[in-house]
Amino acid sequence: MVSLLQKVRFLVRTKIIKLKWWAFMPYYEHLLVQARYIYSQSELYRLRRNEQGMEFAENAFEENVDHFFWKAKKEPFQIRARIFFDSLVNKKPRAYFLFE
Repeated sequence: MVSLLQKVRFLVRTKIIKLKWWAFMPYYEHLLVQARYIYSQSELYRLRRNEQGMEFAENAFEENVDHFFWKAKKEPFQIRARIFFDSLVNKKPRAYFLFE
């Protein structure tokens, strides 16, 4: 049988998870815009656009969203910091890149 302490721990953990999602949701929305930008610059996007058309290439992002979201989280610190600060001040999400 589940003890009262286990129930309380479960409730506290779920509240903490919900609080984290609430706090970081704008950041994740901005990261998703960056992920879509990385996808649009990728070789995979170019191949799909050339072989199956622009509409297919645009709609196929959902298939690989996990991969490009991971790549967006691995962007250079300057880009991730800019995304984070823009999400804090509620700026409109946009893509960033570094000049080389």
